Amino acid sequence: MLFEHNPYKKSTLPTLPRTGETKCLSGCKCSLRVEVLLEPIKASPINRETETIDKDHEAKIKEQLNFNRPIPEGYSRPSPEDKAKLDGLFSDIDTLKRQISIETDPVLKRQLIKQRQNLNGEAIDYAEKKKIYYVRSQ
Repeated sequence: MLFEHNPYKKSTLPTLPRTGETKCLSGCKCSLRVEVLLEPIKASPINRETETIDKDHEAKIKEQLNFNRPIPEGYSRPSPEDKAKLDGLFSDIDTLKRQISIETDPVLKRQLIKQRQNLNGEAIDYAEKKKIYYVRSQ
């Protein structure tokens, strides 16, 4: 799944290999190779002399961080309803991941893992069916 849409920028990478958030779940065989292509930028867009925001610098930061992520051909950004649905599914997945990490009973742990896999599949299927390019909010 990750390989299909590569190359990525840091801002467009929807997940990491083997996190369980793709169709291949934790059996993902993808790997990452990082190439740094950005020139260093100063950290603050505030002009210290005038105490105002340097709009040119702010625009450069936004461009480099790629706030307007490119969407793969044939996909669209989620509607507010679709985003809420996917955010909810991934919030539930995160909750299950935390429960899995502390569960000591192997039977219960396996049940939680299965629930997480099912929710992950539901989120992927939902986004694929609607051709939604969804990147989780940080």
